[in-house]
Amino acid sequence: MYGLLFWLPTILSERSSVINDQKGYICAMFDIGAVIGGIGVGLLADLFNKRALFLSPSLLISAVVMFLVSWALTDEPWPYYLTIFLVGMFISGPYNLIGTLIAIDIGNNIK
Repeated sequence: MYGLLFWLPTILSERSSVINDQKGYICAMFDIGAVIGGIGVGLLADLFNKRALFLSPSLLISAVVMFLVSWALTDEPWPYYLTIFLVGMFISGPYNLIGTLIAIDIGNNIK
């Protein structure tokens, strides 16, 4: 996750000058997606009471979207906004859910 954020500005600066001017905003879309993805995956996990059910599909979708980022995008900036938002949503959603589950399990085991 953090490797993507460290290399993303470098990758975007190689695309075109239009994207180079907006790379800070595009990178911020990852964090916005992380907030929405964390809340969304957490709500779904609590609603269905099946926490692990949403982890694998989310990570699979993020792998497909990351492939699109590296291969199929053009010199226009708006597809990067969308795909980086989706990557943040589908990577950080499960990441936040796993961190929360660990904290809950540790809290339940302390007596």
